[in-house]
Amino acid sequence: MREDNYWTRLRRQKLSRRRLLAGAVAAGAGAAGLAAVGCGGGEEGGGGGGAVSGTPTAAAGGQPELTTVGVRGGTYRGFNYDSLVLDTRDPHQTRLGPMYNIQSYIFSKVLNYFDEIQQIIWPDLSSDADGKPAMPEQVDELTYVIRVRPDARFQDTSKIRQDWPETAGRPVTAEDIKFSIERQVNPNSPKRALYYRRYQWETVDKMEVVDDHTLRITTKKPCSPFIHFLADRNSFIIPQELVDPSTDDMNADNKMVGSGPFILDDLQALRILRVVRNPNWHGANDNPENMGTGRPFLDAVEISYPPESDSVQETAFKTKQVDAVGFTDQGNLYRVMDEVPGVELAEIGTSGGLASALLIDRPPFNDVRVRKAVNQAQDRHALGEQMYPAAAGHPRVLLSGSVCWPITRWAIPQDKLATYPGYRFGTAEREADIKDARQLFEAAGGRDGVGPIRILFSTIPPTISQKVLPQVVRELEQNLGAQVETDVDQTGYTEIIACLSRAMAGAPSEGCVFTWSFDNGFTDLDDWLYSYFHTGGGLNSYPLSDPQVDQWLDQQREEFDYEKRRDIGLQIQDRLQTELIPGMRYFNDIGRSLRRPYVKNARNWPWFGPAYWFANVWLDNTSRVGLHNTGAPEPIVCVWGSRQPGAPNGLFSPNPRILCPPDPPRYPRWRSDTAQKPHPLPNEWRGSPYIERAR
Repeated sequence: MREDNYWTRLRRQKLSRRRLLAGAVAAGAGAAGLAAVGCGGGEEGGGGGGAVSGTPTAAAGGQPELTTVGVRGGTYRGFNYDSLVLDTRDPHQTRLGPMYNIQSYIFSKVLNYFDEIQQIIWPDLSSDADGKPAMPEQVDELTYVIRVRPDARFQDTSKIRQDWPETAGRPVTAEDIKFSIERQVNPNSPKRALYYRRYQWETVDKMEVVDDHTLRITTKKPCSPFIHFLADRNSFIIPQELVDPSTDDMNADNKMVGSGPFILDDLQALRILRVVRNPNWHGANDNPENMGTGRPFLDAVEISYPPESDSVQETAFKTKQVDAVGFTDQGNLYRVMDEVPGVELAEIGTSGGLASALLIDRPPFNDVRVRKAVNQAQDRHALGEQMYPAAAGHPRVLLSGSVCWPITRWAIPQDKLATYPGYRFGTAEREADIKDARQLFEAAGGRDGVGPIRILFSTIPPTISQKVLPQVVRELEQNLGAQVETDVDQTGYTEIIACLSRAMAGAPSEGCVFTWSFDNGFTDLDDWLYSYFHTGGGLNSYPLSDPQVDQWLDQQREEFDYEKRRDIGLQIQDRLQTELIPGMRYFNDIGRSLRRPYVKNARNWPWFGPAYWFANVWLDNTSRVGLHNTGAPEPIVCVWGSRQPGAPNGLFSPNPRILCPPDPPRYPRWRSDTAQKPHPLPNEWRGSPYIERAR
């Protein structure tokens, strides 16, 4: 067993008597969130794909090394929840991670994330005046000019031509971007309640189409996260003609036609997703980070719905039917890592985690004393251990506040979080929290006065209903003396999403007064806080309306200095955690998966949505004897390096008859709050006060 890795070194640091909670989600191969058995990290779609032989560079805040493509072709295969299609296919209306992970293969955005943890952004559809990849031009503090790449076109296949002849192969225009934004803030849309991210585009004052490939956007006020909005997970650009004007949706598989690197080939609910290479993708020859031209390098990506049995996943991985894998029992992961030579371990904190929403405009949660009591009565540490038992010596979970801990640029530091009621777990502290919770509950009326507490639990992953549900009921009954009634969403999330959507629309929604499920992970501070807690925010189902929080949320939007903006964010989170309690976040896992060493350029993502990165992945077929991809690979004749010792690096071929293209200029990048230094991720994680718990 490989013991000396980042997490065991973290565990050995005796910063306090508090101990790191053991328990989390297995990270499935190719996963973006709901991986293997839960919302854990994985490759490309969100999560793993990391370091060699148990050295988790991603866990330490870095990323695996990127390499120049050596072989083109082949099919990547893995397990993930992508085919969990419980929500609309409309890219702007879905709020389900697996659904927008599928869409991220297919649709383009103005910008994309190169690294969500460090929040580094690079161009997608955006170009300079010469049509080369570039960030939008910011003319002044209110004005942005977006130039659309002239080579960007919507996908074109015989089936798309048959279904949508006007769309197939047509150029992406400035009108498409304008429409994709405008539809989300249309007050007359019959689907207005489903535009959960309208809060982003309500910052726009006006949009002017200068010409077919140029759009000028003016915001109402200075907006520090506006560049992020253009790169956010659901900021997809769609063809207007595929939206049904009477219903304002494009909820059909054959309408998933975008300009992204992959084309939808097959989608079978709870079975498989298959996407194939888009041969006319505008980013094909950009050669970002010297990874090579001719992207996507893969012919196809096939993601199967994960089997519940670890033994089935283990067999598939060992027989090379899949290229990467995660396990329910991480003890199995470490055993397989030792049994299969050369496999690589990927680790990353996943930003989606366990959470509860409360409807605070009705009994019993319109009384803040009841909210505080329920928050403190639940033992986050015990719940984590119930749901996610850890492998010996390998911690799996850290607790989270309003911004989940993997997003350390914005989250409450772990040592600070450990001082809040409901997060403390020293024996005396825990007893004090329970005593205080009981007093609050009795002051609110006790068992008879408060009435039954009804909780709706998700069933995906099944450990929520199988292990968490009885533990939550037991804690609320024992610690508060409460009467608890439970129900489960047998579909996993459809009932929960629909009920919370009704709550936001002011419709009857008694079935979801208290929910217990996974919630999505986000990137920028604005997404974590503004959408949930600003009056009228797109995800504010509580509904919370607090003038002080609203003022701070508006203030952080206009603050471009990172440290000052972060301080405002911490003020907001402190008020939410200690005074308001509109909902509760519990914990997030350290996602782990294994992958074969022939999978190159895998990258680590904390949540669903970055499946576009598969355009950069390639399979070294020279070391894949006996695999499912048996076709003859196309050799790459140009490599990165130096033909002669001491000569500068560049693209060259060992064959002197081959003429290679010159080294392209550095691919443009942008980082939010560019004046700040990179946030010290490893130190932040090492700062956890829960270190001793795994000992």
